[in-house]
Amino acid sequence: MFDCNAFIGEWAFRKLPYNTADGLLKLMDKVGIERALVSSLHAVTFKDCNVANRMLFESIASFRDRLLPCGTINPAFPGWEHDLRACFEAGCVAIKFLPLYHAYSPLSPAFSDALQASIELGMNCIVIVLLEDLRMKHWLLNLELPDWNEWREFVTRPPAMLIIGGLTTHEALQLSNNLNRELVAIETSRAHTGLLPVDLLVEHFGDDNVILGTGMPLLNPFAIMLAMKRSRLPRNTLCKIATQNFATRLPIGHRLRS
Repeated sequence: MFDCNAFIGEWAFRKLPYNTADGLLKLMDKVGIERALVSSLHAVTFKDCNVANRMLFESIASFRDRLLPCGTINPAFPGWEHDLRACFEAGCVAIKFLPLYHAYSPLSPAFSDALQASIELGMNCIVIVLLEDLRMKHWLLNLELPDWNEWREFVTRPPAMLIIGGLTTHEALQLSNNLNRELVAIETSRAHTGLLPVDLLVEHFGDDNVILGTGMPLLNPFAIMLAMKRSRLPRNTLCKIATQNFATRLPIGHRLRS
């Protein structure tokens, strides 16, 4: 199995277990994840994402057979083009964007430019709406609820092929009528509550457009894995979600075995 949304690094608001490269690998082994796309939690709160990205690249350098680098870019920060080029040169196969946490709209022109530039360099784009339930946030973290009207407009006409993550099943279904299925896929890290949540995602988005992500170690990976286990979907559909759907988006040199 392949996890398209894992992290290492410090979360500024609480202590996390398994948040080093070694620790993440141990947790992956417990869950049954073979390889993971890894980004830095430092990049959520560091003003300069490039510093966090460099820390990430150094930390996983000895584990690139299992941990693939995913840089984080803030298109609202001056010099993001340089940061994106640095991610490309470091061998990133994807770029992560955090509009809510970096205080820009999903409809901002700079965000559109950064998405297009990432795709032109051959890297996937992963856009995280929420890292965790806002009821869990630190009292000094000044975040408002996502503007769902903006997100519905964004997924109707996305500027590039991308993966939307950090949505509960209910939140994802709010976007289902607007979502451009040719360009947008849904990641699963927060879509693990309710009755057969993964089945609902496949029903509304199609089995080609749902991709396994756990959010570990910030989120408990066993939650989404249990939802996968309890699913009534055919085995071949679960295999597509767990491995194939993201594997086909990887650059040739990083393709996974099904």
